[in-house]
Amino acid sequence: MEKVQLESCIHKFMKSLSTQTYLKGSGYFNKKLVFDLNIVGDVITAQVMGSALKPYDVHIKPSKLGKSLGICSCPMKNDCKHVAATLLQALAFIKNPAAMPKKNPTTVAPNYNVNAKAPSIQSKEVPLPEIFKPTDEKVGSWLNEIGKDVPTSIVQSNVEKRQLLYILDYFDSTATLWLSLKWVKLKKDGGYLKTGQIVIDPRNLWSPTLVNFRNSITDEQIALFSKLMRVAGVIDHRGICLDFSGAGDFLKQLISTRNCYPSNDLGTPILWGLPQKGTFSWSLMPDGESQRLNIAVEESSAKIVKGIDPLCYYRKDFYLIGPIDLLEVGSFAKQLINAPTISNSEINEVHKILSAKIPALSKKLPVEIKETFIQRLPHPHVKLSVMEFRSYNRYWGSSKSFEILIAEVSFSYAGHNFPLFNGDAKNQKFHWEKLNIKGEIVKVERRIEEENRLLGHFDPLGWKKIEGQGKNIESTFMCGSQTDFEDYEIDDLAIDLLQHDVPTLKKFGWTVDIDRSFPFKEVQESDEWFLDAGEESDTPQNDWFDVKLGVMIDGERLDMMAALREFIKHSSDFSNVDDEGTIPLYTGDGRVIMVSAKRIRSLAEHLMLEFSKQASNQPLRVSKYNAAFLEEFASGEAAAKSRWIGCEGLKDFAQGIRASFTTESILPPVGLKCELRPYQLQGVNWMQFLRKSQLHGILADDMGLGKTVQALAHILLEKESGRLTSPALIVAPTSLMPNWQSEAARFTPDLKVLLLHGNERAMNFSKIKEFDLILTTYPLLMRDKEFLIIHQFHLLILDEAQTVKNFKTQAYQVLQQIKANQRLCLTGTPMENHLGELWSLFNLLLPGFLGDQKTFQTIFRRPIEKENDQTRLESLTKRIKPFILRRIKQQVALELPDKTEIIRKIELREKQRDLYEAIRIKAQEQLMREINKKGLGRSQIAVLDALLKLRQVCCDPRLVKIEKGISIEESAKLECLMEMLETMVEEGRKILVFSQFTSMLALISDDLAEKNIPYTILTGDTKDRATPVQKFQAGEVPIMLISLKAGGVGLNLTAADTVIHYDPWWNPAVESQATDRAHRIGQKNAVFVYKLVVSGSLEEKILDLQERKKNLIFSVLDANGKSSAPLSMEDLESIFQPLPSING
Repeated sequence: MEKVQLESCIHKFMKSLSTQTYLKGSGYFNKKLVFDLNIVGDVITAQVMGSALKPYDVHIKPSKLGKSLGICSCPMKNDCKHVAATLLQALAFIKNPAAMPKKNPTTVAPNYNVNAKAPSIQSKEVPLPEIFKPTDEKVGSWLNEIGKDVPTSIVQSNVEKRQLLYILDYFDSTATLWLSLKWVKLKKDGGYLKTGQIVIDPRNLWSPTLVNFRNSITDEQIALFSKLMRVAGVIDHRGICLDFSGAGDFLKQLISTRNCYPSNDLGTPILWGLPQKGTFSWSLMPDGESQRLNIAVEESSAKIVKGIDPLCYYRKDFYLIGPIDLLEVGSFAKQLINAPTISNSEINEVHKILSAKIPALSKKLPVEIKETFIQRLPHPHVKLSVMEFRSYNRYWGSSKSFEILIAEVSFSYAGHNFPLFNGDAKNQKFHWEKLNIKGEIVKVERRIEEENRLLGHFDPLGWKKIEGQGKNIESTFMCGSQTDFEDYEIDDLAIDLLQHDVPTLKKFGWTVDIDRSFPFKEVQESDEWFLDAGEESDTPQNDWFDVKLGVMIDGERLDMMAALREFIKHSSDFSNVDDEGTIPLYTGDGRVIMVSAKRIRSLAEHLMLEFSKQASNQPLRVSKYNAAFLEEFASGEAAAKSRWIGCEGLKDFAQGIRASFTTESILPPVGLKCELRPYQLQGVNWMQFLRKSQLHGILADDMGLGKTVQALAHILLEKESGRLTSPALIVAPTSLMPNWQSEAARFTPDLKVLLLHGNERAMNFSKIKEFDLILTTYPLLMRDKEFLIIHQFHLLILDEAQTVKNFKTQAYQVLQQIKANQRLCLTGTPMENHLGELWSLFNLLLPGFLGDQKTFQTIFRRPIEKENDQTRLESLTKRIKPFILRRIKQQVALELPDKTEIIRKIELREKQRDLYEAIRIKAQEQLMREINKKGLGRSQIAVLDALLKLRQVCCDPRLVKIEKGISIEESAKLECLMEMLETMVEEGRKILVFSQFTSMLALISDDLAEKNIPYTILTGDTKDRATPVQKFQAGEVPIMLISLKAGGVGLNLTAADTVIHYDPWWNPAVESQATDRAHRIGQKNAVFVYKLVVSGSLEEKILDLQERKKNLIFSVLDANGKSSAPLSMEDLESIFQPLPSING
């Protein structure tokens, strides 16, 4: 193959390679990593050094007709960067065989020959004809200058400083290159850091602030810049314009340093490219009235660089700058490039003169003028987009910029668009527009009168013209709603325009184009939802399901999960959502779907927790325990517009949860030795439903409604049905063990019961499987852990489950490890103080159902307790409803005796009163200092300490451990109590006296003993708890003194008909539990409850706080409840009010 053919084939092959491959290959070539090149016939071979220790072997077979073949031993195998480097080396070898390295390639930059000159063509002396006088003097001057040589000078320097980068920018408007300087930091691997880059302004090169820069570069570089400043024509903020004599050689020199880069990419240096053949041709100017001589090269993407000799091209796609071969015009090239525009009337005469001076141009004929006339009716167009707008105020000048929605109006005639007519539109009916379409003159007759008629559809929409923003002010409008830039949401406005303005214009035949910058491209409405619950093979045996949720649009299923995530993420408060309206959901593809606010609010509230537990790029995974809500969403009041797709088994499961125990009724167990009341049978039915559905729950009936007997009936039903193949484990407080034993023996004697308690319990661990019912206590869980966690229990029942409300305790953690088919909690107070206690119980029953502790606090606890968020309260209540059954005494009042509460107010006297006031004043002063220093939230210990002393004074001064208190023996409340007790005992009443202070019970017992009134006492120190209870129940003593904590739960004291709370406690739940020792199932008499309260003291304030806590507790457990605000500074100020005067 001849050299010319081979060179052509190589060029063709290189064009077929990717840009990245070519650039990498050119890097290898420039570093001289190609050696042992051989060209035999039409086969090229070489070796190329790469990242491997051994060079890669390259084998290339260029082809004139078909696809060329380039094979390499590197991992890429073919058409790689090593092939590209070999092709470039082959071209260099063809041009200069002596320049080919044979062995040991180096990384030295190539030595370019910068002194090459273009050959000269002898010009003929052709004067302008006498008969031709150009009307434009520039044309005549230019023609006369053709043929005069302009010498150039060469600037050379060898710059080798890698910290200094030469940055080139190409400006299309002037077709010139501009040089700027960047002083950058080097990475260890030789690259450049993005940080710390400093742009050097050549005009400030000698500034004192650039002393470090000048010290870092060479003297040669400083000399070069100094000379450059003298010869450069234009130097400004953009840098140095390379349009001076010698700029071409200077540019070549910069590129050879390998430190010359485009401004947009400091990772790829600019290379010196191969020559490209340039040709001249005439082109018609946009006005259609004149023509100009232009130059072009073979590569259409190449830009012409003016001002450089020799003339160069610039390829932005390959970062290449190279010379343009203009041999056909020789030294006339620079003058031809600067040709002026020439009118069509003179173009032929100018062409004759140029052809005479430069014969090569004789075949470059001017553009033949063709004219086309268009007479059509206009078609209205509007383009909606977003623009940055800066308003102006005469007082403070330009304001900050805003994004606004704009409409650009135009009229189309046979595909040719024109902005609004800027002439006299009222009096002018027609106007001719002239266009230059690829060298063809198109004249369009605009019908101004018809355009004005069409504008009658647009004007009423309220758009306003934009002024002074760099747009065509006659055709660009802003939405009138955006006048107040601080008071609108651009997304909401865009939706409004798409819903109203766009349909209006389309109705009148307008074409509406939506620009990419516009927030959305389409608004659609849909309330037809679908829920895809997966394949039928996914049964309720699985705990989690992948769910798809979306809407139907024209038969298309559109997944809205991502849109729902975004809506929930940015709409944490749904209380202000208008259920009668619609809400926009953004699909991500430019569409907005308007959906029912009522349905989406309910959905969002429920899915908030699910989304918070999962990454945004994951599908929605829903616990089967939450399937009830999704089924309700798909089958609720809008069921006709919703579709459940996929697993029908899950749907049936969800419907069962929603229906709960109301779906079927059961008969009580045959062996039950009592008659269950209707609500108790309902409770057993509910527990059976949970078992059947493999669910767990909380039986949260009020104290005294028989939770124990309901649980025993449930266990007995399991045994009688043959399902109790492993025992049920009951965990309860120590004090309730005798109660469980006696209740089981009394009501379910068929159950074999094993008590794991006492020092000899270890002997029974091996017998656990032989029994139906295992009893143990919370304190023993940690000790017996290894013997309990090895069993698979049929049931795990936690009595008084609030005992393990702290999830950080060891007992709680052991319970998490105990395996059971079903878990149940029995408690009259699922929460006593805060919602975190409720989460703890559900975390034992249904791990993950309410999220982790932190998520639950964020989504539910803080909004409900701190912000009184009723919407979140409703959401939480609805979520837990299927898994919690609570009946209060008022609901079953007909089955219980009446209870009467009486508040007995007492006045403090003399010394006791003075002591209260002294302690109150001192405590208030100390507490305020503490709060001012730390804040209320961090002063709780100080608050409790201050309140404790005041409560002790109210009970008895002797409780206060100070000398003054101990010396005061009078106690108004104790005197009142003793009077009441004496009277009640005489009347034959059975009385329970509760106090939080065991020391107070000791004082009461001393007075009772002094008065010879029989009593019994039960405190936390009482080892034999059964005997005091038996004595009281048997009527041996009329009074039982009980500490609030020791006797607040689990005791059946139905012999009592009177309950006295000696001192009120903050927590109403604790007091209610104490009262319920008497007011419970089995009570045959009316129960009277007395509360002894010191008038005007903090005890009265305690009653108010009790009501607040009741509100919080009941609102969580009752869907209709309302929560209240937490303790505040106002509460403290009220508590520390001085006692009122005795007389008034």
